[in-house]
Amino acid sequence: MRIAAIVWNSHVDALARAARDLPWLDLRLFSSKSIERGEVEPEEALAALRDADMVFLYRSSESFWDALEGELRAIGRDRPVLCASFDPGYWS
Repeated sequence: MRIAAIVWNSHVDALARAARDLPWLDLRLFSSKSIERGEVEPEEALAALRDADMVFLYRSSESFWDALEGELRAIGRDRPVLCASFDPGYWS
């Protein structure tokens, strides 16, 4: 199963360690900090999300989220998207 995720930087290591023990899981991780700083282009993350069987997002306050929202909603039309956040109002 392919899962692509955009999460807080502090969650990346724990998720990566957990995925190593699951041979059936192909996990592509992107930290929100790396996207916000321009270290990873948003389109690279979106391409991984489009290619995934499931998407996991930990939405936060970085400015790039607003630019991605339309595409994220389109991606969610044909695959599960799980969104967590410290502020559930982001996805109301």
